[in-house]
Amino acid sequence: MRSLQLTLGAGLLALALAMAACGSDDSTTGPQPTGVSIAPSSEAPASTPAAPASSPAPTPSSGPSTAPSERVTTLVDAVAVAENAVPDSTAVEASKDDDAGGVVWEVTVRAGENGRELRIAGADGSVLSNESDQLHESQLGAEPKVSIQDAVGIAANQVDNGAVTDAELSSENGQGIWEVSVAASGGDEWELWIDAASGKVLRKERD
Repeated sequence: MRSLQLTLGAGLLALALAMAACGSDDSTTGPQPTGVSIAPSSEAPASTPAAPASSPAPTPSSGPSTAPSERVTTLVDAVAVAENAVPDSTAVEASKDDDAGGVVWEVTVRAGENGRELRIAGADGSVLSNESDQLHESQLGAEPKVSIQDAVGIAANQVDNGAVTDAELSSENGQGIWEVSVAASGGDEWELWIDAASGKVLRKERD
């Protein structure tokens, strides 16, 4: 009887072990927790580089430009170049020189009580020279009410299709005048005297 009990006990033990082994092969059972925790990364996410800022579109300048690399074809434009080259200056004399194979403008400006003579290339508006110059007595003292630009405009209106080639501030019997030379399209040259205080044409004659 005892041997039968031992035999049954051994059989039950073997059966229990077999069932335990079959349970461990169950493929539907997920992985068991290991008890080990994984800390989240402390590194900050890489930042995306910012796109470069686009340059603002240049603002177009107003009025005629007298910057270098642009042709200077009129006396008024040459005066603008000279006055921009010498701060706080006023032109008192200007002339066109085209005897050297190309147009060169000679402009004398007054800055305070000092004079500067500038040579400006007609081809590109560059300043070829900028030197000290002695002003005439008539070009000193109070500035005239009529500027060289005004005098040029008045003279040009007196000659059909005329182009001003020279303008100079001088005086006659103590009266300030602008002496302006205008070349007409037909080849004639006109000389005009313009009152530097009122803009009145005092004289107009063919040269």
